[in-house]
Amino acid sequence: MAKVSFIHASDIHLGHRQFNLEQRFRDFGLAFKQVVDTALARKVDFVLIGGDFFHKRAIDAETLRQAMELLTPLKEAGIPVVAIEGNHDKAFYQEKSSWLNLLNALGYIKLLKPVYREGKVALAEWDREEGGCILEEQGMRIIGLGYLGATTAQRLEEIASELTFWAGDKGEKPFTVLLLHAAVDRLLGQDLGGVKKEILDSYRGQVDYIALGHIHARQEIDDWVYNPGSLENCHIDEAKEGREKGFYYVTVNGLEKKVEYIPASPRRVCILPIDITGSANPAEVREKIWQELRKAEVEKLDEPILQIVLKGEIEFSSLAIDVAALTKEIREGTQSLYVEVQNHANLPAENMEGKDRSMMTRAEIERQVLKQLVGRQHPAYRHFADELVSLVIKVKEASLNGEPARELIAEIEKLACELPEEDLSADMVAAAGGIPAVEGGEGVEDSENQAAEH
Repeated sequence: MAKVSFIHASDIHLGHRQFNLEQRFRDFGLAFKQVVDTALARKVDFVLIGGDFFHKRAIDAETLRQAMELLTPLKEAGIPVVAIEGNHDKAFYQEKSSWLNLLNALGYIKLLKPVYREGKVALAEWDREEGGCILEEQGMRIIGLGYLGATTAQRLEEIASELTFWAGDKGEKPFTVLLLHAAVDRLLGQDLGGVKKEILDSYRGQVDYIALGHIHARQEIDDWVYNPGSLENCHIDEAKEGREKGFYYVTVNGLEKKVEYIPASPRRVCILPIDITGSANPAEVREKIWQELRKAEVEKLDEPILQIVLKGEIEFSSLAIDVAALTKEIREGTQSLYVEVQNHANLPAENMEGKDRSMMTRAEIERQVLKQLVGRQHPAYRHFADELVSLVIKVKEASLNGEPARELIAEIEKLACELPEEDLSADMVAAAGGIPAVEGGEGVEDSENQAAEH
């Protein structure tokens, strides 16, 4: 096999109008344009997309137009784009086709997805009309499985037992890539595409490069498993945790590979925790905020996304702080693209199990809020709080994904048998549909898959 090169990117999230801003829609397009430009400049043989090309399953015409415009230069250059579906862009349960199927039919991408026969994944070769999950590209073998959700471990075990080598002209095993939308040793027990590393270990000797998507941060394991992270910050939380974002440029010679990580250039996110302890009135709070903004030189940044987290103990009501007025003043005064002010003053940290709430992810806060609701409204169920919260989150995800209710009903009935006598159904439905948004401008629609990453 001649020397081959490819780019591995994931979690593009085209169509994400974060904070309801058109500029953020354009930002996500510009982030993918960096991938396209790099592929063209380095004349790669193909591009791999590890899922979540789109931010939503149901996209609008503008998002489709943007996607086609971005993919056209690759199509014209004869550079195939090999993609899988993620949890964000997978077809609704009741529907057969996703928008990625359309791009596949029009020749913009080669969409790999499993074919099921007798309830098991069939290792069928890819065909543009019939589908399939195995593709030979430039003498390499690519196995694309997409997002398998709660069945990820089970399906991987099934496939590992059936996977056989393709022999080349000299009887040699081709360099093999496994393309999967899943998280390794993360999201375990949440039915959100988490898988233990031990499951992947069964592919050693058969697979040379595991190309992941799903987690929005760079992750590499044993010079064998690679997750590039998203190209942009889909949630402010991602910048808060300092996650690396980018994509891989990979060159392959025989069974040897060289992997280069190329950082992306997301819009700058600036997070400022500000301790307002001792402030006597809202005017002093305002002055402290501006002192910190000047210290951070925010005005020198190019239209950043700015989050200010107010914390500490004050002797007046925190409700007296006019968050809306502060937000408008700061946005205009710093020329920020978006400003969010979180007022956590007089909120004791121990309410969140000893953690600083300003440094928690939305998924952690949602889980803690639900646990507190169980404890307050149903004290008899405190010993079952973790199970109840996990079930509520599962109901929420299943509802958003359009999945059938049969399995969920069975789980609810099973757990109900273990609980003291009390009707939970109404509360669970309310909780599943009423988890509060934590960040201004990012409601349920934007945060529905944060736990799964989103």
